[in-house]
Amino acid sequence: MIDYHKLVVFITVYRTLSISDAAESLGLTQPAVSNSLKALRACFQDSLFTRTGGGVRATATAHTLAAKLTPIFTSLKETIELFAPDKFQKGVAESEARVR
Repeated sequence: MIDYHKLVVFITVYRTLSISDAAESLGLTQPAVSNSLKALRACFQDSLFTRTGGGVRATATAHTLAAKLTPIFTSLKETIELFAPDKFQKGVAESEARVR
């Protein structure tokens, strides 16, 4: 099943190209990040990332998914800022919305 948190993990890994950096940024363990990616891989029937010497490389499917998710995360960030600025966790949302 796809949920928001798994998509946040995906976007963060996509942005950092590192499972360990994504885990640190999100305050998660590396196994938690890997488990989220595993669920998304099954859902999208694609590896999404391939391991490289210093991190990971995004697949074509990952690039397409990130391109579709970026405006959604940006819109969500703007909505939260508009209606609940005092509850907005700026650093988290920016890391979620920033995609190369």
